Amino acid sequence: MPAWGSCVTRVTFVPIQFFSVVVPHCSRGCVRIVGHALRRLLGWVDEHGNPTQEQVCSSSRELSRLTRLSRQHVHEGQPTAQRNDYSDEPRRH
Repeated sequence: MPAWGSCVTRVTFVPIQFFSVVVPHCSRGCVRIVGHALRRLLGWVDEHGNPTQEQVCSSSRELSRLTRLSRQHVHEGQPTAQRNDYSDEPRRH
């Protein structure tokens, strides 16, 4: 066994529909919001490859910070993602 331990690949498999449907047909805000959700859902898996989260909840402020979008672009991108069934309606706390 190597001195640095076993080599485990950390790869996020993104559904091809993200690149063929979302990216070419949606606004930058929508693309970044959907991409962020995919990263949070598919980027963190357990040892069996199952997502560690089943839902992603982020505030507009958090989405703005994590996607590097203005809050205006976040508010414009969310309805597009919802209208196209890429995400659910945001919850009000």
